[in-house]
Amino acid sequence: MGTLCGFQGGPGAARIMHCGAAIVLLGLMTIFASQSFSQLLSVHPSHRYLVTQDGTPFFLVGDAGWSLIAELHDADADYYFQSRHAMGFNIVIVNLLEHMFSDNAPNNIYNQPPFTGTLFTTPNNSYFQHVDYILNSAASQGIVVLLDPLYLGYGCGNEGWCAELDNADAAAMTTWGQYIGQRYASFDNIVWLIGGDTNPGTNEKLRLHALINGIKQYDTRHLFTTHVDNSTPPLVAWSVADTSWLKINNTYISGGVSQIYTAAVTEYKRTPVLPFFLIESSYENEHSMTQQGLRAESYWTVLSGGMGHVFGNCPIWHFDGAPGWCNPSGWKGQLSGQGSWNMKYFHDLFTSRRWYNLVPDLNHKVITAGYSSNLNYVTAAYCSDSSSIIAYLPSSGTVTVNMSYVGGDSAAVWWFSPSTGVCTRAGAYDHTSRSLSPPSGSGDWVLVVDNENLYPDTINPISDVKETSVIASPQDGAYPNPFKTTVTILSRQASSVEVFDILGRRVFSEKLSPGQKTVNWTPRKLGYGMYFVRLAGSKPFKVLYVP
Repeated sequence: MGTLCGFQGGPGAARIMHCGAAIVLLGLMTIFASQSFSQLLSVHPSHRYLVTQDGTPFFLVGDAGWSLIAELHDADADYYFQSRHAMGFNIVIVNLLEHMFSDNAPNNIYNQPPFTGTLFTTPNNSYFQHVDYILNSAASQGIVVLLDPLYLGYGCGNEGWCAELDNADAAAMTTWGQYIGQRYASFDNIVWLIGGDTNPGTNEKLRLHALINGIKQYDTRHLFTTHVDNSTPPLVAWSVADTSWLKINNTYISGGVSQIYTAAVTEYKRTPVLPFFLIESSYENEHSMTQQGLRAESYWTVLSGGMGHVFGNCPIWHFDGAPGWCNPSGWKGQLSGQGSWNMKYFHDLFTSRRWYNLVPDLNHKVITAGYSSNLNYVTAAYCSDSSSIIAYLPSSGTVTVNMSYVGGDSAAVWWFSPSTGVCTRAGAYDHTSRSLSPPSGSGDWVLVVDNENLYPDTINPISDVKETSVIASPQDGAYPNPFKTTVTILSRQASSVEVFDILGRRVFSEKLSPGQKTVNWTPRKLGYGMYFVRLAGSKPFKVLYVP
């Protein structure tokens, strides 16, 4: 049976994990307070992941928003970033210049062209003021922009700027790089993304190097990565000698989903060691991709040594600027789709654990049997500090786990559903090998084994929660819900009211006087997320705190 299991992490980890409540946040984004904080990223000394300025490990949860600058008004951009923040996204891919996939490319939604005359050497200040707004809007939600200054396009074709790049000279590209480098050097929330969907040839590399050098003349603060052809590692497409500027590696696998974990392992083993992530794979609503396949992209990558994944959805990536590319239309309606919830649960699970210490189980020393192969391959990793083991099972089955890879007095076992966020406690065991099976014989699952000394079972079994969606009216038990500061709870003539967090820990209680009809609860020093109200003699119900 699913429980209100909670995950509390190490330094920098999220303290609240939403375990499967079907809460629709869209349309309520204005109640989220803006969070303005620095997201200037650097590479950790291990070269396995990125950190923010205060040293917090940055677990990369990305969204493909390629056409955002060209296609969205300011207000829609605000709405988009607020909604992505609510779902745990912290990085978004965006084209600085759109060539094809917007209604009026290369002009933006305000019909402002990026250049007033000759390409790359006559920037239009009005256009780039809109870009400034977009970057600041993202920053207000703690979101980094993976900014592509010149997307080349599939096969160096007309989807991107490859022909224009070839027709320009190195001096023009240097000028272009200098302009954007100087303009955006002070914006913390940028990672530069070079190229796009093609392996640059000799001429393209020459001009792209001029662009990069132009940026770096003014901007020495931001990291660079690249986007090359499907299935080609960046350090192969460019060669190590070409890439002193490249500080972040990635994988790009589309069409061959089972290649995702093999590509990740290749990059994990590659020298020089660079942090890497899955920059692109199959998108939601494209190429008959299943929800389980989308989840596999994320979990296979991280459990094979990666630091995150950029998810994609059609039509979100083009914001309805490329009609006919996929069947669904209306990008706002897709923001709360299952693929986005998958990413929310992915974020919540890994940030609740010391993911930055994970070491891939490449030789099956942890999962010693039942790891299968191909599309059913079980990827696993263990924390180098013996705090946790995490394994992804694409389909339900039995695996044998060497429990000695976690420390403590005993090993606590959880099963986590990556499609619902629901967790199931499966007991605590000694450190010998043990065969374990998910609570259901179907679907994909994540196995979490913890050092129970670090993650003790503090669950108060509130297993019979009333299933409600967002509560909007007083008769439903609490209002307003979601709430920002204080929630009013209707007593229904109960003798007491209690509030529990998702760990099942009581965070508030009050005995009621005879005839008392309401209780006001104002959380103190508690994180945003789901809480559970229990009136004496009644089933608990959910309230959503969004400070």
